[in-house]
Amino acid sequence: MRKLIFWALIALSSSLASTSAAQTWGRLSGVVTEIGQTGRTVGFRLDGSSMTFEFDAGGRISPYAALNLLQAAAANQDHVAVEFDPNSGIFADDLSLHLLVHELSYRGKSLAGQTSATPVLASDAQATAEAALARGMALSRGGDKTAARMSLDDALAADHLRPALLPMALAARSGLLYETAFDVRAGLDRDQVLFAGLTDARRWRSMAPESAQAASAVARGLSLLGDDEAALSIYADVIKRWPEEAFWSDISISSIHRRRGDYANALAAMDDIVRRRGPQAGMAYRFNRGRALLGQKRLPEAIKEFTSALSYRPTYDYAFIQRACAYAQSARLPEAVADLSAALTIQDSLPDSNTTGGAAQARRERLQQDLASLRKLAADSPHSGSDIPCHSYFEAEIARDPSPLLQK
Repeated sequence: MRKLIFWALIALSSSLASTSAAQTWGRLSGVVTEIGQTGRTVGFRLDGSSMTFEFDAGGRISPYAALNLLQAAAANQDHVAVEFDPNSGIFADDLSLHLLVHELSYRGKSLAGQTSATPVLASDAQATAEAALARGMALSRGGDKTAARMSLDDALAADHLRPALLPMALAARSGLLYETAFDVRAGLDRDQVLFAGLTDARRWRSMAPESAQAASAVARGLSLLGDDEAALSIYADVIKRWPEEAFWSDISISSIHRRRGDYANALAAMDDIVRRRGPQAGMAYRFNRGRALLGQKRLPEAIKEFTSALSYRPTYDYAFIQRACAYAQSARLPEAVADLSAALTIQDSLPDSNTTGGAAQARRERLQQDLASLRKLAADSPHSGSDIPCHSYFEAEIARDPSPLLQK
């Protein structure tokens, strides 16, 4: 892991945040992928996050307590919960974002870290914009999405960001808009949010034409707005121009075909990964291959793939949900009930489990209803087949017509 930023440098970042940003903790959970130590500061990353979290013992506990907790979680490929100070964010020389941990939790054990002081108003316009960007990026991944949007808007409102940070800001806001659009009612209102995200992605791509991530962000926006053909074309171009990015492009291609009910091509896209890169392991490959097989009603094979996916990430709730569907369609209702129950337990343990409203809460409520229905059916007729847990819990996975906004 690259060299960690010293605590003194991180504490200095508190002077870069606006006083308008109330003290609030961001929350994120995930599998630990990198661990390092500099003095009393222990740094780590979570799978799927570009942020580096830094836990400072502050003289209160041994830094080895944090190391031991993180190493145990990493060895088990299990989730840790991180509560962090979004106002402590600072960009390192390589533009990576570093954040100070307020609390670190794993399997009922929690450690409190040394957090930053109350932020003061920064007088420098660039520093203020960069602090807003850091806070917005942090909260967009694990905190108040509304506050994240406001911070990112502040960062992009004036031309004060360093040129190297502008694509990062556009990428962060685009991703946030795509994610939060499904908390808005379906129709034109939601499409306007998605289109704003696509606009940011297109601007990012124009500034970084050699970025596969920027191209993929445009493809994602087009697909979410219903233009699957344009999205497929961009993903194919990404595979051709950036072979190292072929894995995630093929995953996206498979997802588009699956959403359209074309499970043969969804499976073919997964097979393309093996053809290009050789035999595959890991959660993402096994899970997505399982979903294509499930769509083809190849239930024993699908169950095997979901079980393999869970061996890589035992706390992936959606893998339990998909395996529950395969079990239910196979007339194995007790196993389906167990998997849906496991998914709910995992969701209730996540940092945002008390969040109300929005798409996440709607999914949780639907899952609770399905579990109750499935339990009743299992009690009345345990050997019946059922499709109860087999609908989509994510609106983004439902096929749609192209938005009229794309004609503008």
